[in-house]
Amino acid sequence: MNIGIFGATSHIAQGLIHNFSKNDDQTLYYFERSSYGKNGWLYKVDFDVIINCVGVGTNPKDHTDYFTVTEKYDNLAIDYLLKHPKTLYISFSSGVVHRPLESDYGTVRLYTEAKHRAFKDLNIVDLRLYSYFSRFLNMDDDYFMVDVIKAVIDKKLLETSIGNFVRDFIHPNDLFSLIKKIIKRRKINQVFEVCSRAPVTKQQILDYFSSEHGLKYKVTKFRHWVSATGTKDCYFPDTLRPEVLGYEPKYTSLQTIKEEAKWLLKKDEI
Repeated sequence: MNIGIFGATSHIAQGLIHNFSKNDDQTLYYFERSSYGKNGWLYKVDFDVIINCVGVGTNPKDHTDYFTVTEKYDNLAIDYLLKHPKTLYISFSSGVVHRPLESDYGTVRLYTEAKHRAFKDLNIVDLRLYSYFSRFLNMDDDYFMVDVIKAVIDKKLLETSIGNFVRDFIHPNDLFSLIKKIIKRRKINQVFEVCSRAPVTKQQILDYFSSEHGLKYKVTKFRHWVSATGTKDCYFPDTLRPEVLGYEPKYTSLQTIKEEAKWLLKKDEI
């Protein structure tokens, strides 16, 4: 089986590559944003699966990148599928499609999903990923979990805004398990919302890192950052879950954080 991974250096792609590399029944082809379609390379391989992990980061300098970059590489994949209709295309979407008017990113993802459903004869699956956490976290990104890990490593005070939130962090092994089930199905055009066994609150995260890793934090009145995907207090899937594929997540969000944080914090118990 030949599997092409777009955006091979991204956070999500690194976890998938790590898991795929443990198996010998497929050949992986990595594509960074600078190498797509160069000299027709994309068309020199008969891909069974294309997985699109391309992103533009949490705070791009130019928000039009959400539109142009997403469209460019999505069209590359669809163009390939039109010439190779048996190929399966897995594209990462987001829960922000439920609030498309609150961010450019939500608008782009809603449009992209609608486009994929219109190509009903092509094998395309959109996976709405709400939150994801792994040992391959990009420490330059502007995420709450990045701030937490940095505060623990640097032994600095974490300042966090007042108020709680709920998130659903997917473990890389659970995501890989779902990907494998989709590949097994192959002929499919659908959207699924990826879920863990249970979501987690911000306070639960703070309590864990405080008790187990010595995190010191201070609650402030004002927010110090604004999410590129809009302000979301409760952000977890409740519809379109992929049980139909036989997917059953193994990890809760808190278990995911506990296990993957060990790698980032370089604990001896790994």
